[in-house]
Amino acid sequence: MASQSDETAPKPSSVGTDLNPSGPRSFAKSASRALDVLCYMAQRQKPARAREVAYELDIAPSSADQLLKTLVASGHLVFRFTDKSYFPAPRLGQFARWLTKVYPDEMQVDDLLQELHLATGQVVNFSVETDCFMEVQSCILGDVTPRPGWSLHPGWRVPILESAIGGAVLASRSNAEIRRLFERARRLRPVTDPAVAERMVSTMHAVNEFRRLGYAWRLRSHGQRQGPAPEGDVMSVAIRLKSTELGTAMVLGLAGLERDVRPERDDLARTMQDLAVKYGLAA
Repeated sequence: MASQSDETAPKPSSVGTDLNPSGPRSFAKSASRALDVLCYMAQRQKPARAREVAYELDIAPSSADQLLKTLVASGHLVFRFTDKSYFPAPRLGQFARWLTKVYPDEMQVDDLLQELHLATGQVVNFSVETDCFMEVQSCILGDVTPRPGWSLHPGWRVPILESAIGGAVLASRSNAEIRRLFERARRLRPVTDPAVAERMVSTMHAVNEFRRLGYAWRLRSHGQRQGPAPEGDVMSVAIRLKSTELGTAMVLGLAGLERDVRPERDDLARTMQDLAVKYGLAA
């Protein structure tokens, strides 16, 4: 996984039972959960009952029932009385067809991740750029546990300026574009602030190295934390994949213990690049 933070894929956290929101935050949670329902059904590839949705999304059965009925009322789901199950409505077909044109086939990405994980034994992920962050879309952890406290899962985000997966994107950007991104990401502290300016200089040094290498990397130290003794620091490696037709950057990442990754870093990056070519996703 090309980022450098953490691992273990817990179920999505509960959003509670408030599906009649009284404020923007509650409404946003309900909207997000509705999209989680559609993603779950897409992965399932068959109708689902309310109790199955509740279990998979880790929400109260009454909340799942309300949410599903709301999606039926809005025309996004259909209800099958015969087995009391729910299924996406035809109106979502146009949306699905559009997404298949914009993004690579999900099975293609999954196969790439599986092969990379088997070849390296490390944590791997696929992420996309979103504003000033990189967001993980899919990942494979396997039995790898780089250190205590990891929390990597689809939807996990890391700042583009502070990660290996972000570095892979920055390496393809002009210095002017990086400066504009810096200004946006640090909008509360202007670039003229000495501390921020110094940070930008160090970032540009790193980006220049990434351009020379053809891949990005980052070392994340465990630091002073309480709890079990860490196995060691984590090193991440990332390469940029081809962009979507809308220009969204996509990245393939890998991460593991520094002691395992550092000696093989160039070879790991080469393996990632070779697989990107094999699956037609090379930049």
